[in-house]
Amino acid sequence: MKPQVHIAWGPQAVASASKEGKAIAIVDVLRFSSTVVTAIANGFEIYPCESPTKARQLEARTGAVVSGKFGTAKFSLSPLNCLNPKETTEVILVSPNGAACSTAADPEYSVFIGSFLNARATARALTNSTNATNGVILVAAGEVAEDQFDDLQTRRFALEDYLGCGAILSQMRMPMTPEAEICKRAFEYSLQDYVQLIRECESGKYLVERNQEADIVHCVQRDLYGVVPIARGGKVIPFNS
Repeated sequence: MKPQVHIAWGPQAVASASKEGKAIAIVDVLRFSSTVVTAIANGFEIYPCESPTKARQLEARTGAVVSGKFGTAKFSLSPLNCLNPKETTEVILVSPNGAACSTAADPEYSVFIGSFLNARATARALTNSTNATNGVILVAAGEVAEDQFDDLQTRRFALEDYLGCGAILSQMRMPMTPEAEICKRAFEYSLQDYVQLIRECESGKYLVERNQEADIVHCVQRDLYGVVPIARGGKVIPFNS
């Protein structure tokens, strides 16, 4: 049987897929994946980290700047912090969602980071990956509450991640599982109003209520960048196809 494209959720899916040798892309639209793609496209170096405690330990080892709360820290989960930089630096990007997924594979295993911003490039990288002969999997990060760092496995469905996976799937021509096919069709069906759907979903409302709707506006742009970041060995680097 020809290798198929799958879709799954959360860090456990990443860990399992890496053991099976699949080509993996994680998708955390609001906002880890979108911020990482933006940061790498603008020359930053990123260390993904799933909790503030581990971030402080990583800071002591690397000297990188730890992300914090939007509006008070120099860098946060907002992709806008990485636009038009006067200078670039190493940033420890703290996220219980995308970062937890990107570090769930074996340290030497490469995990692509996808979003609306680089959907076409991610689809191409997955299709051309040498691991694609074992299958391809898109992992939607899902959502963990900000105060839930002690339980990163319990996460809710995140509409924006599902549609982000669908945007990548819509650019792929490999055989798909029924679950992946439905995800692709969901995006294609909502193509005319997916931006509004994301703005009104639970994650979108969270940002709107905190006056961060500009983050949504940036994150839902399709194919803005051609870069495909790879998480490997605890750091994110650009993928050279």
